Amino acid sequence: MPVNKYAALITGRSQTFINALSVKDLAVLDFSTAGHAVYNLGHIGYVDLTEYHGGAFSASLDETSLALGCDAALFAAAREIKSGGFGNIFLMPSSLGAVLGFDLKALAENLEREVGAAVFYVNLKLDADFFEGAVGFWTALVKKYAVKREKRKNTANILGGFNCLEQKNNHRSIAALLKKTGISVNADNLAMSVEECARLTSAEFNVVASRAALEAAEYLKENFGMPYVIFNAMSKKSVDDFLGAAAALTGKRFSPEPDAVYHDVLTRVANIVEATGRRVICFADADTLDKIKDCFNAAGADGKYFCSHHGTEYEYIDINDFVERYKGSDEIIFTYGEICRYFPNSAAVAYSGGGFRLLTPLADAFCGVEGAYRLFEKLSAALVAAKN
Repeated sequence: MPVNKYAALITGRSQTFINALSVKDLAVLDFSTAGHAVYNLGHIGYVDLTEYHGGAFSASLDETSLALGCDAALFAAAREIKSGGFGNIFLMPSSLGAVLGFDLKALAENLEREVGAAVFYVNLKLDADFFEGAVGFWTALVKKYAVKREKRKNTANILGGFNCLEQKNNHRSIAALLKKTGISVNADNLAMSVEECARLTSAEFNVVASRAALEAAEYLKENFGMPYVIFNAMSKKSVDDFLGAAAALTGKRFSPEPDAVYHDVLTRVANIVEATGRRVICFADADTLDKIKDCFNAAGADGKYFCSHHGTEYEYIDINDFVERYKGSDEIIFTYGEICRYFPNSAAVAYSGGGFRLLTPLADAFCGVEGAYRLFEKLSAALVAAKN
């Protein structure tokens, strides 16, 4: 594994843990070392503690168990979880298990048979990143629990990728937008129970608010005939296009209305962009890059985009290599708040690990027109500062 000289992003394994904590009646069971259990608990503070349901458990492996290949601690923990009122268990991927060749599928099947709880799992490689972890968890959850239900007219699900307050705020913003077209939210995967997951198929369509939820949406489309519309943007045109597509899926029509304030702000920002003539280097996850690119295109801003994880059309670069490349340069950098200190002219547009935005209950969303205003403010300030 590479040396984390400047910063480290959440691993795929840790991301499954963080996302699993958002499911209200799901127990998370880690079959690994005591050190990993402590590491897991350190991530609990990154999520919305007002909704944490205390469902994190660990069955620790010691030297004797490893030497004998004994998994008795796992089954004992699962029985204790079941007796404590949890009927659903997520068996976490384990780096140690990956090295030793644990068969998570067989373990999950044996746990279901002997303990009587519903168990699912995600297989991840040792070097899986946070994006792979998010994709794997949501896809596995939907495949395990989604069943065919009767449709509820004028309803949609919102499917996001990462369990944090900012994304939950984004979902609330999307719900408010849908309400304008008479569409209510059937389920939100960042605030749902296992039972609500089973009811996902009762919605007329899905709103995919993160690339990490796209595979789950594709599964629901292929197996339950549920269409989906992607919305992970900021410009007014993208908002209007989204609402038009959502309305069409429920047999409605949406007529966009002019927004004089947005038009005025966009004109001012476009003038600053033209006057300064500077490009902006953007390094973040693909969801954030999609929103920034949409906003920059609307304002005519020049952006160069680097992605912090694999599996997208954006150029990938490791976070430490990115810092090495641009450290101390006069480029305008939009990136993770934790590494902004290495760049003289930078702005935070994303947060990794325990960034303060994951701990502070902000009401602002970073999507739609309100998100565009926040980004335009950062862009204007950075361009003017670089010009001066």
